[in-house]
Amino acid sequence: MKEVESGKAVFGEAPGFEDFSDDVVVWVLFYGPEGGERPSASRGKGANNMGRIISIHEYDLKPGISAEQFEQALRDAEARGLLQLPGLVAHHFVKGAKGVRSGAYAAVWIYESREAWERLWGTLEHPRPPQGYPDTWKAWEEELLAPLLRDHPDRIRFTAYEELKGVGAG
Repeated sequence: MKEVESGKAVFGEAPGFEDFSDDVVVWVLFYGPEGGERPSASRGKGANNMGRIISIHEYDLKPGISAEQFEQALRDAEARGLLQLPGLVAHHFVKGAKGVRSGAYAAVWIYESREAWERLWGTLEHPRPPQGYPDTWKAWEEELLAPLLRDHPDRIRFTAYEELKGVGAG
């Protein structure tokens, strides 16, 4: 059992809690197929074994847009299948519970590999222009997100992280 202090995150640990305060807030995110990841050609023995890409998109709502409106747009996107992309193994929408972004929304996008992420969005040196995005993603951004966000969806704050291999669950 790892000791964790306030404001810290633990990745790759099985959830288990003991000796915690009454005001504890915990997010536990599970992703991937039941029983764990299946081997694939890109993760096989002797392959490049690139880490997954985990991208965090921060959403700031326009003044006057309610939480209910935004959350309905999320449900609409799910119902229309707009967020099903090749190589995207999981996504989560979250709302800040504490800290700098308390009450603000974000999305966590988990791609099976950097290679899969680059097939969708281009490389760091040559990013794909918005007109080259998948049609479902363009509908998600233009029809559902853009009317609700303070900034255009392509100008939001985001960070794409590459999972470190050999550390934690990677």
